[in-house]
Amino acid sequence: MSVLERLRAMTLESLRRRKEAWIAIASFLVTMWIPILSWSPTADVSGFYTDHIHHPFATWVAMTRGIESVYRMPFAEAWQGSLWPYPLREWPTMPAMAYPPGVLVLCAPLALLGRFGHLGDHGFAMTSMLFVLFSAHVSLYFVLRLLRILPPGGRSIVGVMLYLQLLEFGLEGFHDSLVFGLAAASLVAAHEKKSALALTLFTSAISLHYRAGAPFAGIGLLLLWDIFKKPQRSRADWIAIAYMLVVGAISVVMLVWSV
Repeated sequence: MSVLERLRAMTLESLRRRKEAWIAIASFLVTMWIPILSWSPTADVSGFYTDHIHHPFATWVAMTRGIESVYRMPFAEAWQGSLWPYPLREWPTMPAMAYPPGVLVLCAPLALLGRFGHLGDHGFAMTSMLFVLFSAHVSLYFVLRLLRILPPGGRSIVGVMLYLQLLEFGLEGFHDSLVFGLAAASLVAAHEKKSALALTLFTSAISLHYRAGAPFAGIGLLLLWDIFKKPQRSRADWIAIAYMLVVGAISVVMLVWSV
């Protein structure tokens, strides 16, 4: 392949990626007005869900009282004396957090904003919703990239169905979209022969939701096999494996705490 042909191929690839990015950006700019103009006190579409408020609160409790307490302490008890400015009354007897540690990392900026940002109830709910909705569109970008490398046949239908599902997650305040987005990014990295990056992204996806473990476990095993079938493993490979083991162990401990 000549230099000119290589440049042409690189330009076409760049344009394809930009197309997927522009689709995600355009969708976000259109849908961001839904929580901004929402009549709901929690700024979600249904006017019922509060995950986008609860998770930053639980992260704040973990920051101030320790990680173990947020998994062992009932929700109502955790709220008392927490100095969290937004009242939450749902699930008073459940543990304040029932998700893996990735959620605490994801929601740390929102926790600090909620505690020190001096926003009103609706203002914080709207800001948190926009954060989750933006995350859903980051996930959309990686899903579109994954669909592009799959064999043709039904990709448009699958893409529309996944888009609607990601949009629902984003507009209801669920961080679940990032599980799909990181998993899609992991598969794209695996397709590009970046095994260490693929395993790291996969581990990050699993760290956000316990229920993702069962359906995605097989993918994790395949990604591990990609690393161990190499004639020689790189430093990045061992770091990715160590990251998976550490995050997995922490997630199991936190699951036991919350039971």
